[in-house]
Amino acid sequence: MRTNDLVLAAIKLAWSHWVGLGVRGTAQPPDTAIDPEALLCFTVGLIEHDPRLGEEVIDWYRQFGSHLSGPRMNSLGRQFGSTVLAELQAYEARAKKSAGKSELAHLATPARSLLRLRCAFGANARAEIILELLDENEGGRGRTVLALSELGYSKRNVALVLDELVLAGVVTSNSEGNRARYRISNADAVRETFGPIPKSGHWHVRLPIIAEFVKLALRIHNKDAMVQSVEAHKLYERLRPRLELLDLPPLPMTIAGTYWATLQGWLIAHVIGHPRSDSDRLEGMLEGAWGRKGRAIQRPADFGSAVLPRGKHSETMTCLDLVQVPTISPPNGWAWAVLSVAATNVHSHTIGLDRSEPWQFVIWNGNRSTTYDVEYDSPIQPDEIASTYGTEASSRARADRPAVQLKLRRASSTDH
Repeated sequence: MRTNDLVLAAIKLAWSHWVGLGVRGTAQPPDTAIDPEALLCFTVGLIEHDPRLGEEVIDWYRQFGSHLSGPRMNSLGRQFGSTVLAELQAYEARAKKSAGKSELAHLATPARSLLRLRCAFGANARAEIILELLDENEGGRGRTVLALSELGYSKRNVALVLDELVLAGVVTSNSEGNRARYRISNADAVRETFGPIPKSGHWHVRLPIIAEFVKLALRIHNKDAMVQSVEAHKLYERLRPRLELLDLPPLPMTIAGTYWATLQGWLIAHVIGHPRSDSDRLEGMLEGAWGRKGRAIQRPADFGSAVLPRGKHSETMTCLDLVQVPTISPPNGWAWAVLSVAATNVHSHTIGLDRSEPWQFVIWNGNRSTTYDVEYDSPIQPDEIASTYGTEASSRARADRPAVQLKLRRASSTDH
């Protein structure tokens, strides 16, 4: 593994999160809640390696910086290095005038859930606390003030906010020994009101760790493998208490000469890459296989194609075209995404449809298959996807291009 693989993976991660917050780009947003303060501090250390990322981020910051918490930015900034905020201000002063390219028209996506909670509860620790408690609420014992102070706010501030949330009936408190544990009173109601609420991602813990290893990767680049391994092991041991907060798989055993390469692979897979909070499937999607009409279409071992119907499965359906795109996140290394009109020249079935060829889509229920004749329907604009197909589908679509819609009609005599 090349030393800069870790740096490249960190840059891809930053793009993924910024696209999730409305920056122009083609990266796939995470399905965990994005942490904007931690992300901004993290990105400052990557700007010199990707100037375009810096320009886009400053453009977003100038437009939407009011959504950020200044005290939390200062607190988290110290974890990334005392000069982070000064570097951000210096870069902003050098950057061009905001072009207004970034968009934040709606917040009803998993990636923007923290910003949505802030619009409802304010940028004053309430949103982060509610998100963390929802993340834990399914079967947990609750969180303590000490655990929640990891979010980037003082224990005193967290305690005051929790007392107010308890008084408001949003949170309940139960004593356990000499500590109080807090839980959301009615988690289902909060999720219904402010959903989709994903896992938090704990990026306030992850991103400072990744930033430390990125600095190391740049510092030990081209050094002897043994020197790299010694330096990497020192940093790993120093950060071990923080890494243990993430409940990660153990670091694989390795010999000294390959320790740094092994550690990079582990960091990319389990710290930079974050397992999806739920199945990658979209509710209601139909997996299947494409083929030219008149040719036998065999059931594949693993489905690499799918459609998402508008409404219920029926004889005639208008659908979004779903394709698999590569990601940096395990466990699959790919995710389902909504195909845009800009990418119809990439996939065989849309290349064929562009040429007016007759194509079909086959789905299976056990050993029983159903074949549909397919043609294009009118493309759908990005801002119409959420109301038509749901917010999860909207989060998987490009924000700057219309999405492909297909018309599927059940072919005669196809069930067998």
